Amino acid sequence: MGYTKTLRLRLLWVLGLNGSIGFLIAMSLWWLQNKGDLHFLPVHLEDSFIHSAIYGTAFGLGMPYLAERLGSFRSPWNWAAITFSIAVLAVLATALVQLALLTFGLITAGRFWPEFGYKSISVFLIALIIALTVWGYERFRDQIESTNLQLRTQQLEKERALKLLTEARLTALESRLQPHFLFNTLNSISALIPDNPTMAEEMIQRLAALLRTSLDTRAR
Repeated sequence: MGYTKTLRLRLLWVLGLNGSIGFLIAMSLWWLQNKGDLHFLPVHLEDSFIHSAIYGTAFGLGMPYLAERLGSFRSPWNWAAITFSIAVLAVLATALVQLALLTFGLITAGRFWPEFGYKSISVFLIALIIALTVWGYERFRDQIESTNLQLRTQQLEKERALKLLTEARLTALESRLQPHFLFNTLNSISALIPDNPTMAEEMIQRLAALLRTSLDTRAR
């Protein structure tokens, strides 16, 4: 269901894009060749829409599918298969275009094969250039994403190393402070025993509780 919906949306997008391109080409040719004579406008629109609809649909739907299937082949067989597929698509689409033009009376039978030859070659070269451009862009984007991933990984490793270093420094500081703390506390308790044994006993209890808490924290 999801694949069918995706294919339908892609088809609508391709048809819309091809229709827009066909309209722009038709208007440009009509203005350049016929100086705005409305009598020739329908002919240009019909001819342009036939070309854009057939070529655009064939390559707009066919090439992404073929590139996904054939791109997984081992090099150079992947590019050989893709190039061959582009050539086949160019020939088949051109045959459909010429048949449509002949059916609607836009070309004569004598123009069928001469136009078929140069249109097939031209469309093949254009599609191959587009495929190479897309491949180069995808490869460049993959390299950028790989570089960004490496930079993020290095940053995380650096932050982890700094965290471990900070924890090591704190541990070392605690190990140096604890003997001094215990020494001073025991001296204070020893001084209190003759004069205030109750206070000395309370301080011993507090010290024991503090040491117990410290040991529980380290155990975790």
